[in-house]
Amino acid sequence: MKNELETLRLQKNIAGFTSEQLMWMLKHLGDEDGAVRDELVTALFARGFEEHILTDKQKKQIIQYLIDNNCLFQAINEKSDKVYLRSFTALLISIILEDDARTRFLNNEQVAYFFKLANTYIFAEKDFRGYDSTNGWGHALAHASDLLVSAMRHPDYELQVAEFFGNLEELILHIQQPLFDNEAKRLGRVLNQAFKMPNLTGNDFIYYCDRIDRVCWQKHQQVKDPQPDYCLDFWIETLNAVFFISDVHDLKEYCDMKVQNYYTNLGYQG
Repeated sequence: MKNELETLRLQKNIAGFTSEQLMWMLKHLGDEDGAVRDELVTALFARGFEEHILTDKQKKQIIQYLIDNNCLFQAINEKSDKVYLRSFTALLISIILEDDARTRFLNNEQVAYFFKLANTYIFAEKDFRGYDSTNGWGHALAHASDLLVSAMRHPDYELQVAEFFGNLEELILHIQQPLFDNEAKRLGRVLNQAFKMPNLTGNDFIYYCDRIDRVCWQKHQQVKDPQPDYCLDFWIETLNAVFFISDVHDLKEYCDMKVQNYYTNLGYQG
């Protein structure tokens, strides 16, 4: 089946997927082989939705499989390779929500369910492994960010402001390792998208970000050398990403002020 799907992936125009092909793809969504998981299965799912190859029946089958098998939260409290299933399920649901924003094939209950998953998974995932030479990309935090951005872009999504920023603060405060694989940039996309939400005022955005900034600095000041502190650096990297992503002058100015303050206080300037 793998060779059959590899041949299909190389086709310029895919006529469709058989039931057997679709089920194999679902069962290998979290395959420990990165080439299968990323370059084959996820690539085919993306084309299936974006190129309108999947039938309505097949879309329903995919959605039901993800729900019935709790793919996004499977073994989330364990340190295991199930992170690959969770991470690439997040990516697949992101693709589904992007497609639904265009074509509206999900029912109201399914939309609400996927919004709930997007709102909770990013703050529940604790396995932040990036690239592994054996298994390929884990990238759960990056894919969780992609999922939340896709949810926020959906016309039916409404940001729960206080809950979102409270969870974001907890996430950043509990960063206990250096993250090198663009996780802050992907989280910056989430923060930038949140700024665009109609029920979030500019003043509220500044209030909550100031609070996160303050607690990150407080934690940094409590850390004694030679212990490392990663949360402040990660927060500043996130704001720096927003600065470059955003096209809103006031938001760019705010992020630039916070980043410049970081460099000044840590003695990198002058």
